[in-house]
Amino acid sequence: MKMCKLIFTAVALLAWCTLEWVVPMTGHAQCAGVFGRACVRIEGSNAFLANTDQGLTIVNMNDPRNPEVLGCLQTKGCIIDMDFSEGFAYVVDDKEGLLIVDVSNPERCVAVGRYHTYGGDIQSFNVFGTYALASISGRGLRVFDISSPEKPRKVAMLDRPEKVQGMAIVADHAYVANFNGGLHIIDLRQPEQPMEVSVMDIPGRPRGLGVSESRLFMNTSERKMHLIDIQSPTDPQISATIDIGGSPVAVVAGNRAYVASLDRGFMVFDISNPEQVELIGRTDLEGICLAMCIHDPLAYLSIVGLDEVHVIDLQQIVQN
Repeated sequence: MKMCKLIFTAVALLAWCTLEWVVPMTGHAQCAGVFGRACVRIEGSNAFLANTDQGLTIVNMNDPRNPEVLGCLQTKGCIIDMDFSEGFAYVVDDKEGLLIVDVSNPERCVAVGRYHTYGGDIQSFNVFGTYALASISGRGLRVFDISSPEKPRKVAMLDRPEKVQGMAIVADHAYVANFNGGLHIIDLRQPEQPMEVSVMDIPGRPRGLGVSESRLFMNTSERKMHLIDIQSPTDPQISATIDIGGSPVAVVAGNRAYVASLDRGFMVFDISNPEQVELIGRTDLEGICLAMCIHDPLAYLSIVGLDEVHVIDLQQIVQN
């Protein structure tokens, strides 16, 4: 029963996130969640759900009001990350390492390959073209050639940063949050010869990293969200900093930042002018938010202990 409730909550969250979309969009730039608690990805019209229990559930989202479970993949551990390319899912399992899963038929998905590192576990896996960048626990970064999806081949490695807390790829550069602080920028234009081109000091330990359009945002232990201009990868600049309070979840979507704070409630900031970030809306929030998706004019939150999605009408709380 617990598993069914978890799946229902995750499916409901995705249904709300994709409500009124003609076709669900690939990616999850406007969604955020607490690291290690759940992993949600959308590929085409299907949602791929992994909660704190073992395994992966695939749900058809053509009709968000009536999501249909298509199939499942049982794993030995918990899934902590995944990415997609050409009908394959690259699934990071905390016990089995990297699983390569054929998802071209979601009703009969099957693992067709496996890569397990020794002396370090894969934590995240990001596909770019026919290559992928992976972070290895305590051992930095690895680049894989995935032109043969069933047999990923390691082609390059970087020893730093040793401990990766978050990672995003924009165009031909990787932006990597160092667990001990700071942002490392890696040039991937020659994937088999990756090169670190910049290191940016950022106060506090990173808690989350994401990209919205050409803007990078990092949430830190100092209760801050830093907005970073990455138009020049070799010279990134903090364009604005927002005090987000005790916030497990914060995300940027378009010209607004949305924050689910433990002590300040749900807040909306206008970030269109980085020199004058303005709080434009706030409402009380009961409970701890674990995940959030924004599809203006609504925000959809998953709250600890509730088997339902908490919906916030942004038009009612945003100041005119």
